[in-house]
Amino acid sequence: MAVEYAETSDVSHVSHPPMDERIRLRAAVLRLGGLLGWQPGEVLAFAEAVTNRPWRRCGCADFEAVLEEYRQLLRAIHDKAERRAAGKERARLEGREVRDCADRD
Repeated sequence: MAVEYAETSDVSHVSHPPMDERIRLRAAVLRLGGLLGWQPGEVLAFAEAVTNRPWRRCGCADFEAVLEEYRQLLRAIHDKAERRAAGKERARLEGREVRDCADRD
């Protein structure tokens, strides 16, 4: 579960914006990886492969790079789905045209 990988260190009441941003980005990486159907270990392995760094040493820029890779993956999935839909529609229309021509004869 993604929560297992969240840092649970005691933080003083002093605000640490860079740490907060890192935690937010790390959570986004885990959440979006989960939406892709990946287990937390797979998300970590992907992030480590993208950043060439161990998960625990990834910073904001690293997590942003992983999020950009997710965007590219989602764009590729979306584009492929559109191509498939267009191909199915074309096949449906071509099938109708063939039937229409056959009915005329």
